[in-house]
Amino acid sequence: RHMCLRCGLKESAEEAFTGALLHDIGQVAFFNTDQARYDEILTQAARYQSTTEKAIPSLLALEKTAFGVDHRELGASVFESWYFPNTFVDIAREHGSRNIVSAHKQVILLVSIADEIADLLGLGFSPGNEEAIADLLPPSPAGEEDVAYYRSSYLADVRNDPLFQQCKELFGIE
Repeated sequence: RHMCLRCGLKESAEEAFTGALLHDIGQVAFFNTDQARYDEILTQAARYQSTTEKAIPSLLALEKTAFGVDHRELGASVFESWYFPNTFVDIAREHGSRNIVSAHKQVILLVSIADEIADLLGLGFSPGNEEAIADLLPPSPAGEEDVAYYRSSYLADVRNDPLFQQCKELFGIE
């Protein structure tokens, strides 16, 4: 939401917020289908990410080998079956992609960049990928100054946000 507002996409801020929260719904479906198998896939993907080899299988490839579909495809199918708006279907299907064909491309790019930044800040399950951000920035409405802000100052600003304070109190976050 914040990134959309910062980048002048006020009309897409709420969709981006919800889409960012739900974009990995396919991973939740895999986890609920076969927790042990999906844990192993995540472990393998993390192990591969920590190597410098170029010919390593990605998380998407590991998912496709194990389940016949990756979490992006599965997430889009879940949203379609639940009759979610196309924006959410497309965010699930194309987040992290460098070849976005959706009419919602700008929102998908911002969700993807935010996802990578969250990982770099240690808020996700992956270590984050500087190269991915560099690839996603040029076609997006965000710039390097936006990424620098989110990496250096955003978390401090969030801690002062009234909604964060309410959530902190409600969930007992320190």
